[in-house]
Amino acid sequence: MSEPAKNERYAEKDRTATCAFADVVARAAREACEAQCPGFLDATLHSTEQTVLAAILLTHEAASPPQETQNEPKVLSLGIGTKFVRQYVKEADKVHGCRVHDAHAEVLARRAFLQVVMREIAKLHRDGTSDFLITDPETHRARLAPGAHLHLYTSSTPCGNSSVRRWASGKPEPPVPTDLAAHVWPQLPHGTMSLASRAEGQIAASVKRDLQTTEDEEEANHKAEDSTTESANGNEVATTTADAESVHMKKKKSKPSKSKPVFASGTAEPDSGQGNILSCSDKIAMWNLVGLQSKWLVDIVEPLYLSTLVVGRKFSRRHLERAMCCRLQEVPACGPYRLHHPVLLRTSVKLNSGNVAQDAEAAFSNNIAVHWARGDIDGASYLRGSKSRIEHLQESSSRVAATKLFARAFRCCRTYLRK
Repeated sequence: MSEPAKNERYAEKDRTATCAFADVVARAAREACEAQCPGFLDATLHSTEQTVLAAILLTHEAASPPQETQNEPKVLSLGIGTKFVRQYVKEADKVHGCRVHDAHAEVLARRAFLQVVMREIAKLHRDGTSDFLITDPETHRARLAPGAHLHLYTSSTPCGNSSVRRWASGKPEPPVPTDLAAHVWPQLPHGTMSLASRAEGQIAASVKRDLQTTEDEEEANHKAEDSTTESANGNEVATTTADAESVHMKKKKSKPSKSKPVFASGTAEPDSGQGNILSCSDKIAMWNLVGLQSKWLVDIVEPLYLSTLVVGRKFSRRHLERAMCCRLQEVPACGPYRLHHPVLLRTSVKLNSGNVAQDAEAAFSNNIAVHWARGDIDGASYLRGSKSRIEHLQESSSRVAATKLFARAFRCCRTYLRK
């Protein structure tokens, strides 16, 4: 990474990792992306172009040395993208389910992960072995093997509630042991959160806003999201003099009216008529409540929960704690389903390590999305949409579209239940 010239700045600001393990996870995701999509990131992250990379990874607790080798993260799935279909496209396709409606990176990574789970279930049925699943002797369902851990990496804070910089105390970062090995992550409990501001939208769900706007308005929405950034310790800081004034004014404002909940830029209230696809913050919160395995596999798979969530740009621990899980703390446990609080980690590894013009604004106009799952014989799959919002994904029969995943899950359940 070269030093920026006088009229340039880093595309991403420097930040400090929570621990070495966070950087190990981020590098593994980046390397897997470069291996499966050669040249894609370099071509995409030119100039001011931005995208998001997400991955689900697997580690195993080491029973004996060499621990670093045994616990090396293995990337199970990847997702790249920032787009989603408009309301009318989703409504028209909800019966057939042949299109991918949400091409945000985190969603694509999780959908690709479902393919890996179904392949592992098939192995478990056929050979009695799996890389990370075993059969529970009591429920006879597949579950995560002892010592196996799942991790979600995303290069930027998920859209939705985690991007709302409110309702969080200014507590310092929790202390992290400095002698942790690179394959070990700290235990950072979340604690109980005050939910006194729920009328202001503190725990509210939100949808990705479909304004059916022009391209210029679309870019303006993304620029609004980038008006502030995170310092190395996770505090909100301004990026320009105008932004500094804006942040200062935000802090001086009185609390919003209880009749008008606050939602992140680019999102809206679910019943507002401005969208019908849940934000990534809401989807990840749901995964932390009921697991990653999807409704189609609940008859044969116990809940699969994340051990850690590793985030790059705009990491803010208190806001992520609220958005990813703690706002659901009052939901009671039901059978095997109970709220899970993953360890939240910040990585110093940048997705875009280049330089851009000092006054350049981030652009999110790239119309390509990618998904890959370990075991995909024909490699990564590419989806294409319009420049402003995805109107029609080129691969209408994508392997992660609902109709394809459901058909495979149906066959998987039928085979497994015959056992």
